[in-house]
Amino acid sequence: MLTPRLFLSGFLLVTALPLVEPAKLLSAYVGAVDFLSILFRPVTNCNPAEGFRSDGMPVTFDLSVDKSSIAADQFAITSNGQVILAKCATLEPADEPGEGHTVLLTGNFVFKESEDSLIIPTMVEVVQSASTGKDLMSENGTSLTGLSTTNIKLGSRDGPSLALAFWYPDLGTNGRVQVVFEGGVTTNEDGDLTDETLTHFFLIDGAGNRTNPIGFGDLGDGDNYLFLDLPADFNGVPVSVELEAGILFDPMNYPNPLTSVDVQEGVYNYTAIGETSAGKRYVQSILSRSYNFDLDSLVDLLGVSIFLNSW
Repeated sequence: MLTPRLFLSGFLLVTALPLVEPAKLLSAYVGAVDFLSILFRPVTNCNPAEGFRSDGMPVTFDLSVDKSSIAADQFAITSNGQVILAKCATLEPADEPGEGHTVLLTGNFVFKESEDSLIIPTMVEVVQSASTGKDLMSENGTSLTGLSTTNIKLGSRDGPSLALAFWYPDLGTNGRVQVVFEGGVTTNEDGDLTDETLTHFFLIDGAGNRTNPIGFGDLGDGDNYLFLDLPADFNGVPVSVELEAGILFDPMNYPNPLTSVDVQEGVYNYTAIGETSAGKRYVQSILSRSYNFDLDSLVDLLGVSIFLNSW
């Protein structure tokens, strides 16, 4: 867990968080191959191919991406000995607040050796846009230019795995874990998840105890984000999430493998303590756990603001 250090700077109360690792491009997921281009248009709002068919590949970062900084030619894809720039790039459909880790790329970057053999990309690299001259940026102002990944998955071979998980102890009744998959997921009937689906997810604490979540959140939007509700009797901090194989399916109906991911402590991009919100309660929660004082009284007395930026 992160342990913030508290200090005063003039009239500002600031949380100094531990140094974190540099930003990462975690993976690329070749989900749709030789797909009808017209079906991508409602999501990408551009024409992803010169012909009738194109490929779709979500790429996932460990930071949320600034939507306004995205240009398709920032994504250089190495495939079949060529470097190919994406034709379209968008956060949609995963562009709600607290999301934005995954950028959907479309274009023509998968090649066929034969009907049964595909040549998929071997690397995705973020480059400066030649059309705008701008870097791809995270929401917290970090340049993502220069990041790359060779962790390329093929949906028909690998299925969608968990990529990220964030713990929000002050969301919901007993806290929630937000999970991020490499691509959008539903049940195999292309419907929402049910109570039975919950029995295949496991929240694991530091002692190795395994507990099923008691509910889902953020359903019905077709993206790669879900919330898992913690039960009231969950003790301690969730350190990892696991999902059994064959439970969820990507948009092309390829099932997930057995997959797990470590849980990070989620942080709101929250700038004003005066509002009554989950963000305020969360800031108070993490500070109160380390410092035994009434934060509201201190804020009222000094008239300060807390600036807690995501990283």
